Amino acid sequence: MICQNAIPTCEKCNAERVLRSSKNGEFWGCRNYKGKDPLSCKKGLDGSKIHWPEVAAE
Repeated sequence: MICQNAIPTCEKCNAERVLRSSKNGEFWGCRNYKGKDPLSCKKGLDGSKIHWPEVAAE
């Protein structure tokens, strides 16, 4: 069985990204985002900039 899932990761801290919404639309934010916390990762990414891997058919 081949896994058909891909999860983008943050290039700054290597955490998983999560799909979030803002007033400007959806984007992939870092799971380590903690608001104004000084250790928060604030690296977001527009969905069009994600390079999804090719998935082979079974």
